[in-house]
Amino acid sequence: MTLNSSSELWEELKNKEYREGYVEGQFDIEVPFQIRALRRARGWTQEDLAKYSGIPESQIAELEDPNCGPPSVQILHKLCAAFDVGLLVQFVSFSELVRRESEFNPETFNVASFSDDNIDTEPQTISTMVS
Repeated sequence: MTLNSSSELWEELKNKEYREGYVEGQFDIEVPFQIRALRRARGWTQEDLAKYSGIPESQIAELEDPNCGPPSVQILHKLCAAFDVGLLVQFVSFSELVRRESEFNPETFNVASFSDDNIDTEPQTISTMVS
């Protein structure tokens, strides 16, 4: 996204109804694409993901379709367990949302499972994050 298109988007976001639809649309599009990307990166079929997650295969197809509506948090937890990844749901400002969209890269959809992850330092505790 260019600076000009970001400015145009910002103008559109001044309308509250547009903002609400924008947030919903972001979620409805990104989650299905990430589910599909994670599944494919692992070389899994939809049948494989159904087996690992306990979610019916017909529902896996729907979860990967941006037109079928968002999954529940319970379903996201099952997918996290199947992919062995974490889940971050975060409220952000609209400027942050626009910034993230401008830096959109489909390669960020592929997330390492715990066994493939690598951490060099101790995780931050709440007290060190707030300080």
